[in-house]
Amino acid sequence: METTVTSVLVVEDEAEIRRNLQVYLEDEGMVTAGVETCEQAMALLASGRRFDVCIVDLLLHGMRGDDGILALRELDVDLRFLIHTGSCEFSPTPELRQLGIGDEHVFFKPVEDMGKLADAVRWAPP
Repeated sequence: METTVTSVLVVEDEAEIRRNLQVYLEDEGMVTAGVETCEQAMALLASGRRFDVCIVDLLLHGMRGDDGILALRELDVDLRFLIHTGSCEFSPTPELRQLGIGDEHVFFKPVEDMGKLADAVRWAPP
């Protein structure tokens, strides 16, 4: 029986947070890559890299995370998204909801239960 490994792209401008997310998910058996901006994430996808799930911060240098999600989805229609933000008032916009991103796909910093985040990565919306 073949085991599928989940691949995750973490888009987070704070290096320590990005690395902590990656290490935790790798400990959960996932393969990760991390970038600081949505523009870097777009370049990675444009180069042919593919991921199952993308965890995106909202307040990034350059393009905002919510706009980045829409742009990344154009590059890979199968990419699923979770939002990781320090904006405690955030709720997905109608455009993000059309992609299947609901309130249950938003994780506020600091994430107190990383197990819930890992479970959400495994079950992120299509």
